[in-house]
Amino acid sequence: MIRIREITENEQNLFDDLQGLIGQLTERPASRERLAEMIADPHVILLVAEAEGRRIGILTLALYDTLTARRGWVEDVVVDAAFRGCGAGR
Repeated sequence: MIRIREITENEQNLFDDLQGLIGQLTERPASRERLAEMIADPHVILLVAEAEGRRIGILTLALYDTLTARRGWVEDVVVDAAFRGCGAGR
């Protein structure tokens, strides 16, 4: 079963797990400082997909306001290669 949840605090092994996932998306490394900033930012929602007791995917949702509404921009979507095709990105 896949569980999706929001990250609201800097959890144990979070950076290492996310670094492994980001490495499957891009060669640009993340930083611990940037992760802490994102978790603290009320305009950023960081979601993780979990299965089999591990973090298998991530998604960053950046929120911003326009004159007519609050909008969101999805970034950094990645599912671990071993779990692709199982519905985690849906």
